[in-house]
Amino acid sequence: MGRGAASEVTRERIQSIRDLVCYGGIIGSTGVRVFQLDLPVGTPVPEHYLSRFRGVEVALISLTDNSLIHFTLLLIEEELQDVFTLFVEDVIDKLENLSDHEEALLIIHQRIHYWKNLFARVGGILLSTEQQRGVFGELIVMERLLSMSKRHAVIVDAWRGPLSANQDFAIAGSALEVKTAFSGNQTVKIANEHQLDSTVWSSLILVVIPLTETSGNKNTLTGKVRKVASLLESHELVDFFYAKLNILGYYQEDAEEYDAVSYVEGSMRCYSVTEDFPAITAADFQDTPISSITYACDISACASFEVSELNALNSFLSYE
Repeated sequence: MGRGAASEVTRERIQSIRDLVCYGGIIGSTGVRVFQLDLPVGTPVPEHYLSRFRGVEVALISLTDNSLIHFTLLLIEEELQDVFTLFVEDVIDKLENLSDHEEALLIIHQRIHYWKNLFARVGGILLSTEQQRGVFGELIVMERLLSMSKRHAVIVDAWRGPLSANQDFAIAGSALEVKTAFSGNQTVKIANEHQLDSTVWSSLILVVIPLTETSGNKNTLTGKVRKVASLLESHELVDFFYAKLNILGYYQEDAEEYDAVSYVEGSMRCYSVTEDFPAITAADFQDTPISSITYACDISACASFEVSELNALNSFLSYE
């Protein structure tokens, strides 16, 4: 955010910061809480210092007489007031013995980098570990599909996972349900009685991808997102792809938060889900009050239903 006009702020100087002029306050009748550091006009402020992260906006506010500018942190989500208070207390503690404005800006920027992950987690924004694994698995499949076909618009549109559909990919009468499993684990969790219900599909494939978590940033969720985006043939498709990620709760501004965990991908296994496949479906509970069934499927007992990855994905792409 760039420079803006000054707003009416009720504020009080923070006396513990002796050599810098800092204030805590509230903006007008909105009750928005702020922390401000006064800067002499001309103080260089790197553009990347002015940003927005979960619950907090960072801005420069100019005074009308051009004598000072306020480097301002604004709390924009009231429910994060407690963590914002702790954040500001941390900033104040780090500025108490400083007198140089540029050094103070650097320290504030560093504290923002430290705290923004906590703001996101408190706000329930970042994907959970399980959700990250699930999205990673779906993107593996999307990457394979995009490399096999030039119908990129069809493939991105077919990705239904972000829309809370029962299957992760669907084209006409064909569907793919993608599951990730810890390497060596032979069971996958089936979320409901509709997920492996083959009666509504001409072709339904269960895709199982073993993943091993490791440290480093060689094969992260962020890396996979960027790889898939790089394969798309137009800016419009990239925007559509990121819009679907946003529905899931993945935002580009949080990308670096997903770089702590890397994944080692095992061999993809594909299973044709037919009426004989060992699955629980809604038909098993017809005329009963039972619903919302969650169960585990032992894929080691499903070898007779296994099909090659190439045949499974080509079969899926043949529907339209």
